Amino acid sequence: MRIIVLSSGSSGNATFIELGGRRLLIDVGLSYKSIDNELHKLRSSVQLLDGVFITHSHNDHVAGLKTLLKNAMLPLYIGWETVQEIQKSYGFDLTNYAELHILESNMPVTWEQGLLSVLPLRVKHDVQSFGFYLDSPEGSIVYVTDTGFLPKCHGEMLKDKDYYIFESNYDPEMLRSCRYNHYVKQRIASPTGHMSNEYSAHCTSQLVGPHTKKVVLAHISENSNTEDLALAAHRCAMREVDFDLRNIVCAHQRRVLKVVDDS
Repeated sequence: MRIIVLSSGSSGNATFIELGGRRLLIDVGLSYKSIDNELHKLRSSVQLLDGVFITHSHNDHVAGLKTLLKNAMLPLYIGWETVQEIQKSYGFDLTNYAELHILESNMPVTWEQGLLSVLPLRVKHDVQSFGFYLDSPEGSIVYVTDTGFLPKCHGEMLKDKDYYIFESNYDPEMLRSCRYNHYVKQRIASPTGHMSNEYSAHCTSQLVGPHTKKVVLAHISENSNTEDLALAAHRCAMREVDFDLRNIVCAHQRRVLKVVDDS
């Protein structure tokens, strides 16, 4: 199993996962060159990917998608509304470049060998957005970012998994006083925006269990949050459930985080 967060934040998001004999990329918010360089350091490459999963259409999640698909014809797992949004916003017709697989919430993606299942989870953002639950005999991963809240219908199913990559986007006090305009502040704090540290901490503290090895705090804002504030909120909540606080870590915008690397 390998979980490598290449970048996480408002400037670009991409995560490499090797699980159940498959190599996947979640989001392409970095340039093709950056992603391929990082994958080569991991003894992999874009051409060796078995699939690319897209959470949603915002630029920090798809900025490098066009160039990546021009360099490698890969299976692309994506929501149909997201396909249309990319066409409208970027003038890029994905049907010309990719082998499209349209995601539907709670309809698992599987491969022939049956060693990996990826379950798309519709979450609440201001565009169509998905989280993912990945499950294999090697372990389980919950990936949830870019949502104002975690829908109750997902909560019970996501309990006591091995690894959580979970949004902890903003600190409410910092958001109120940061340089964003009023509209952006309202959008971020809305039910279709992003998760605050406190709300993220509440969710993760309810989800972790005896099998949980690590919680990764993702999509931390550079303008309305800090890693210290995100960690403090989660450590406070996790003390109540007796979770090992050393296993709460932050993903970064400008450096790679190797969550687990059993290669």
